[in-house]
Amino acid sequence: MIEDREDAIVGRLHRRVQNADCKPFPSSPQRYRKSGRDAELFVSFRGSRPKDRGTVDLLGQVRVETWDVHIVANDLRTHTGAYLYLDGVRHLLHGWTCPEAAGPMTPAGETFSGQDGGVWTYVSTFEHEVVVVADPGDEDLPLLTRVTTVDDDGETNVTESEAQ
Repeated sequence: MIEDREDAIVGRLHRRVQNADCKPFPSSPQRYRKSGRDAELFVSFRGSRPKDRGTVDLLGQVRVETWDVHIVANDLRTHTGAYLYLDGVRHLLHGWTCPEAAGPMTPAGETFSGQDGGVWTYVSTFEHEVVVVADPGDEDLPLLTRVTTVDDDGETNVTESEAQ
């Protein structure tokens, strides 16, 4: 679920980034007040899209999810500035595989968001793939007994007995 992946991203940043509060993006940003920490990191889900629009089937779909980490820092270039956090967030999330994801996170870019009274704001954007599996509901569908995947290494077949 999206909330679980958001919690995992926030948790990774919270455990590894010093002198910063790491949390989900505020539900009411207009009521947000900056804490006394050097920086704050807010994680938000931007959206998702099909990886390849031509390969949607009844069982599932690979989607690319986009995540933003909003970096709010008291300074720009110092040892507690926004640049330090931009580099740190990129280093911590690039190549890391979030639980429930189908692949590692990759940086998609950074954007200057604004500056107000010495507080600098940037947005660091990441993407990863997830597999969305259709819920068959109460329909009486045939039992899936074999899965074939194709990748750069060739074709792989997995049968029900091999999967158990």
